[in-house]
Amino acid sequence: MADNKLRACVIVRLEALGSTMLSKYDHGGESDSGGSSSLYGGGKDFAETVKSAMEKDPPSHLSGKFGGFKVVQADPHQLIYGADVSGVCIGIITGL
Repeated sequence: MADNKLRACVIVRLEALGSTMLSKYDHGGESDSGGSSSLYGGGKDFAETVKSAMEKDPPSHLSGKFGGFKVVQADPHQLIYGADVSGVCIGIITGL
């Protein structure tokens, strides 16, 4: 990864039929024009791209424990996200 700048942070509730964005900070989408277009088939802002990635490959929920973590790494970006047992998922994306 070429850069470690925080681009977006999202909090999402994962549900059986999709997800709900609870909160987002999308610095990358504000400062870059189309910056996420090459990320996961982007064309959206970074926060929506992170939410979409979490929906497609959700972290595992462990009974009675904190849920699993996922790391998705590409040359310009790194996405890290994890969930608790109730389906609340926090994700951040760093990079260019």
